[in-house]
Parts: sequence; structure tokens; C-alpha cells
Amino acid sequence: MTALVVEWRHLAVEGETCERCGSTGANLRAVVAELAPVLAVQGIALELREIELPPEEIARSNEVLVGGTPIEDLVGRKAAVSDCASCGDLVGAPCACRTVRIGDEEHEELPESLIATAILNGADRL
Repeated sequence: MTALVVEWRHLAVEGETCERCGSTGANLRAVVAELAPVLAVQGIALELREIELPPEEIARSNEVLVGGTPIEDLVGRKAAVSDCASCGDLVGAPCACRTVRIGDEEHEELPESLIATAILNGADRL
């Protein structure tokens, strides 16, 4: 089987992450669980890796890579940043973390549909 690695990077402070990253993580786990058996039939082993980041790497928080490619590149979207009060609570200072912009909409948490499209596009590249 060919492996397709999905990597999720997010801020972690004493085992806790921010609300938006937590929602992205839940969506990501649900999509991986749904797509893993479908891709296995095609000879692709879907592997989820979670990378916890320290506060000094917050700029990379809420980042998802599929086969080493950022999710926004796989779906023709752009990464952005916005203030994240939840991250600020964790690190004790105002801060911002990654979002994905789709048209005029900015998604703080990555929706399941976007994640699924990116994974399927990543699988097509194998």
C-alpha cells in the first residue's frame, strides 16, 4: 500500500489547544475515519499525524498538510491569519493563527468538506 500522510500542526500548551484548532482536529479525524476505508480499496493507506507546536511556532498553528502539501494549495485557496482569542488565552498574550480563505469567506476552523477535497486531491497525486 502507498501511504498518504495527513499532518495536522497546532498549538499545544500543557496538552490544551485553542478552540479553532480543536474544531479543525475533530473535523480532520472524522474525515480521515470516513475516507481511510475508501482509499484503502485503492491501495492507499491514510495516516494522520498530529504535531503539537510550542507558542513560539504559533504562526504554523492550525496548518494541515496532505502528502507534504498545504491543504490550501490542494484546493486552490489561500491561507490567511486572524486574531485568535482562544490562543491568546493559552499563551497569555494577544495572537493570531492560520485560517483559510474561500472567496469572501474566511474559515477559522477547517470544514470537513474542504479537508475531504484536499485529501482526495492529494490521493490523486500519488
